[in-house]
Amino acid sequence: MARKLNHTSPRKRTAQPPDLPKTFAQLSSGRRKLFRPVLENPRGYVLLSARQLARRLGVDPATAVRVTMKLGFSNYREFQHYLHELSVSQATSLDTLQTSKTKGSSLSARVREAVDRDLHNLQRFRNGLDAERIAALAKKIRGMRRIIILGGDLAASLACFLHSLSFDPARLARDDRDIHRGCAALDAVRW
Repeated sequence: MARKLNHTSPRKRTAQPPDLPKTFAQLSSGRRKLFRPVLENPRGYVLLSARQLARRLGVDPATAVRVTMKLGFSNYREFQHYLHELSVSQATSLDTLQTSKTKGSSLSARVREAVDRDLHNLQRFRNGLDAERIAALAKKIRGMRRIIILGGDLAASLACFLHSLSFDPARLARDDRDIHRGCAALDAVRW
């Protein structure tokens, strides 16, 4: 007798649990402190089994699995897939050059490989882009009465760029003038 497949029951892999920031915030402070390095540096943990992860974190394997499930993953394997996707999305061209398959090759071959990898990642980004949601968010932001843009370190340039896009002299408040001066000073230092 042939088995009937139930299409709703097989393990379904999701790239991200429903709301990771929310579920992470609901963990106890000790568990957040324990798992923060895993989420901040996924490359160092993605290939570890549940036992190896638990050993590195200094907890029981069952505890490690329970925490991943509290984060919204149905099992540890799904958490590993999420770490893999996270590590791929955080990879830079420098990482690609350092882990290059063409280590003995010329510099031009290594650069070509890095550019090909970046193009592949850009294509994946484009395929997963939900333009309607982005447009709806842009309309919502544009309709807001007051927008505060914060950015530091590497994000300072992005914050200044976003500020320049939203610059409207009619809405310019005293604080905004200070930010605008700060962005001008940042531009002067940069160039």
